[in-house]
Amino acid sequence: MNSTTIKSLLKLEGRINRTEFFAYLFLLQITFFLITLPTHYMPDDIFNELNIITQIIFAILMFLLAIGRVHDYNESILYALLFFVPLINLFIIFAKGEPFPNKYGPPRPSPTVLTKLLAISFILVPTVMLIILSLSPELAESIKS
Repeated sequence: MNSTTIKSLLKLEGRINRTEFFAYLFLLQITFFLITLPTHYMPDDIFNELNIITQIIFAILMFLLAIGRVHDYNESILYALLFFVPLINLFIIFAKGEPFPNKYGPPRPSPTVLTKLLAISFILVPTVMLIILSLSPELAESIKS
């Protein structure tokens, strides 16, 4: 994960392997959470407007990630639209990328330890949160209100 990868995402070129995809997804979700957390203390009309704006931005960034992901196995940008279709998106996420250069560039180098940790966190953090909330009904109730 580096600035070159982020620039290639914004230019709609390059490839993203599965590990990088999950790492970026985790970073997006953390960023989304941190941005929207203060809005929960705002009046409802402001909260709703900011929530819509952040969700649109999040969807656009998710689409950019999906484009890099489908480029990894030599598919076009249009194929990335299927990312928003339930169950089909699992194929886009988990399909193995081509091990050789394709029209979108060479395969990505092996992920760094940090990238691997972020990718694992994408699964681990929500799982731990669910376990904590299920074991502590009082905490879950305080979060609801």
